[in-house]
Amino acid sequence: MWLTMIRLNSTKPWLSVKLLCIIHFVLAVFFAGMLLFTKYGTSVVLLTYVALILVIFRDKIAEFGWRSWLDQLSRINPALLSLVVIFFITLIGFWNSENASHWLSRFRIRLPLLAMPVIFYYLPSEVKFWKPYILKCILAICVGYTFGVLINSWWDHAFFIQRVVAGSSIQTPMQDHVRFAQFIGMMSIVGLWEGIRLKDSFITVGSVLLAVALHFIAVRSGLLILYIGLVSIYLLKWREISWHIKGLVFISLILFPIIAVQNIESLKSKWYYTKWDMSQLKAGNVSDYSDGGRFVSYLVGWDIFKKNPLFGVGPGDMDDVVKESYRTQFPEIKEAKQPHNQFLHTAASSGIIGLLIFSFVLFWSINYAFQNHNYGLFLIIICSICAFMVEASLETARATAMIAYFWSFWAKD
Repeated sequence: MWLTMIRLNSTKPWLSVKLLCIIHFVLAVFFAGMLLFTKYGTSVVLLTYVALILVIFRDKIAEFGWRSWLDQLSRINPALLSLVVIFFITLIGFWNSENASHWLSRFRIRLPLLAMPVIFYYLPSEVKFWKPYILKCILAICVGYTFGVLINSWWDHAFFIQRVVAGSSIQTPMQDHVRFAQFIGMMSIVGLWEGIRLKDSFITVGSVLLAVALHFIAVRSGLLILYIGLVSIYLLKWREISWHIKGLVFISLILFPIIAVQNIESLKSKWYYTKWDMSQLKAGNVSDYSDGGRFVSYLVGWDIFKKNPLFGVGPGDMDDVVKESYRTQFPEIKEAKQPHNQFLHTAASSGIIGLLIFSFVLFWSINYAFQNHNYGLFLIIICSICAFMVEASLETARATAMIAYFWSFWAKD
């Protein structure tokens, strides 16, 4: 298998499959590291993958005609094809957008949704055997980085708790606590599943450490991903475990978050802040508060959708329309926020047609993963949907790259 050679022509071997898998291993680990530290490293990885695929398969790609491309398209598994369809929702939205520059920025952000499926489609099938090794390295990086954040917070504990009480974020080098927590939650869930499946103690312990650390970090979207993921694993394993294990896990899923809120200071502070924030929302005070601002973004997104139900306002014009809605409806709020829900954002920017397509491909991918027993992919999609429920994740470069990469990574068969 490892002696198989990838050729640029019929006479001269260029790169062995084993060497290509090693390059993929290095790029995957580097991608995860850069995802935590800086958004620019992910672009470097993407460009490297693209260059590698183009160089290796340039003659083969050049020979493709339309019929060949259509034949190749029919062979792509639905999970990879779904990402491409989501990308094309933005691409086709150009005709409905007057602000070409902002549409171009959306196009650039969503390019990984096109590039990653194509890259992983052309990678040799042998790369899937490297998944456990890549996962171990990624978990090691995540555990080291996460506990580094916690040690830094403990070092200045009073300041950390003060930020949590005030509704501010934890301090991370990449200055994106939401994406950080979502990534840690996603890796914890898929790692826990793979650790149990492979009976690998290193992967399992690393995943559990990340799950515990998320409670101290106290970012709600990360915890949402964690607990929905845990419930998903519980249901996937339902037929394989005994009734007393089912009962024990069920009780743990209920009691552990309650105990954590009562005993972990950062999580307790976040809980009290959330309750206070909701009381401000009920009192009509929504200015500059986390949950209040999120609720207003829902109102703005829903209003935009009602006025443009069929095709939306266009991906390129969404930012301008949102800012105008804030100026006219909520002038007291200084920062105009995009709707904090990917489904609502898609409905407002691309209309009911875009929303139906977006929802369909998500269901299509989940069904494909479940029917083919690719439960790692299934959990990645579930985690992504959780992120979509509380953030317009695909409107940020880092989140789009994260979802596109690991979705494609686990979809590779």
